[in-house]
Amino acid sequence: MTKIISLADDDATPEMNWFATSWLFERIADFVLERVDDERIREDLKRDVLSGYLFIRGIPEPFQERVLKALRDDLPKFVDDVIYPPSVTVNMDNPQEFIDRAKSLSSMAARRLDSRGSQP
Repeated sequence: MTKIISLADDDATPEMNWFATSWLFERIADFVLERVDDERIREDLKRDVLSGYLFIRGIPEPFQERVLKALRDDLPKFVDDVIYPPSVTVNMDNPQEFIDRAKSLSSMAARRLDSRGSQP
């Protein structure tokens, strides 16, 4: 089943929607949830994740900014070290396709932060 993480500000920007398989979505969603240290907000987000979606715009500040920056800055290493480490990719056909797909969310987060005028 395909699931979605949306970085869009509204429904008019579908290019800011990232789709993934359940397996990949769950790992990235966990990555996001780890950046939200407010228990009430995290519980609300967990319910969304169980439903198969995560709308970043629904995360209150300052957590939203923290999540976007983590996706931009930390997700590529997380993909390389945790999701698709060499011990996993050695047994995969075309692993770079999977790695690039996972990391594409990082590029989207960078564009989203740029559009907000966020500081590095």
